[in-house]
Amino acid sequence: MVDAATDLADDGLFCLSVDLTGSIVSCNPALASAVGLPIESLTSLSLWDLMDRDSAQQLLDRGLKLGIDKRNCTVRLQLTPSADRIVRLVAHMSTRRGNGGSPVLCLTGFDDTENFRHLSKLEYATEMLNGFTDASTEAMWCIEYTEAVDLTLGEQEIIRQVFENECHWSMCNRAMAAIYNLPADLDFNRQRVSLYFRRNPTNEAFVRQLIDSRFHIDSAPSVDVRHDGSMAYIENSVRCHIEDGKMVRMWGTVRDTTEFRVAHNRLAQREREVRDVLSAIPDAVLVINKAQQVLAVNPAFESSFGWRADTVLGKSASTIVNLESNGADDHRWFGLAERRWSADVTKMDGASVACEIRMAPFPDDELSRYVLCLRPAKPATEALSTSRLSRGRRARSRARLR
Repeated sequence: MVDAATDLADDGLFCLSVDLTGSIVSCNPALASAVGLPIESLTSLSLWDLMDRDSAQQLLDRGLKLGIDKRNCTVRLQLTPSADRIVRLVAHMSTRRGNGGSPVLCLTGFDDTENFRHLSKLEYATEMLNGFTDASTEAMWCIEYTEAVDLTLGEQEIIRQVFENECHWSMCNRAMAAIYNLPADLDFNRQRVSLYFRRNPTNEAFVRQLIDSRFHIDSAPSVDVRHDGSMAYIENSVRCHIEDGKMVRMWGTVRDTTEFRVAHNRLAQREREVRDVLSAIPDAVLVINKAQQVLAVNPAFESSFGWRADTVLGKSASTIVNLESNGADDHRWFGLAERRWSADVTKMDGASVACEIRMAPFPDDELSRYVLCLRPAKPATEALSTSRLSRGRRARSRARLR
């Protein structure tokens, strides 16, 4: 028997009907030609002769769930009548009553080989991309906005929507999960975006930078939260997909700069402490490098010799003090050991002040910086008076001991 579907032979459609035991009831010439068998031979076969057993059974089970006269299901089929022939179909599936009232599963469709090849290429490309992304040591992410961000509104409203509109992670690789300390048994893509990318002043500034750069930015800082609640200083490179004035997706890479930031803050704190110490020292202090370039001075240097810090920083110290006059045995003004000598120091107004100079290398591995302590020498009369006073104190002390 041939049902009404076989009348579509001239329209390039493939038609096949099977009963619920899987036996082929009818087919049209187009399908018979595609599988390479005459219609009479096909109608003596079963669905299991054209498909693998599991696929055939699933098809029958699905057809039974449709119910009689309900045509609302589309399926993709792969028929393999022989080892060297494959027929790929996309077909509309329906169930209706055949002769005698028994249900018959009807499939009407067309050759889907080209689409299948195209789909296979897409699946292959997707698999490769996912493999590269997951294996990459660079942390990658993508946020999809189910509720698109309206970019036609003002800056503050855009910032609000970026943080508050409905969104989700759609592509976060293992390197990304590692940065945020995600446990191995959790999928980053199933976590809420707001748990890690929170609204705070730094991140609001990050979104402003994104807006100003027309949603294409590199090395923009943000402060995120790791899975364990600790803070992470992040550097972001971001791109966005915009449709009709609305942002539907943003993606990019991140670099964890937390260790660098902590080290930088530690050095900045140390620098502040050193500056505080220099400011508290009553003697004039001059810090220079091997090129005799002035790196730092303290307030006592400015008040003692009239030089302002901004006029000497970066300049040669030779205009202030002659370092070559320190009588070094190795003919170098610098060395590994502390040195003391006397020399004239030139003031801002051109006058000279005789000073006692004490120089020592900065305590670091490179020995490339030197600290000079400049103390004006006492006049001879003052030195003599001080010496007499000292001798008198020693004499009185001995008298008391007797």
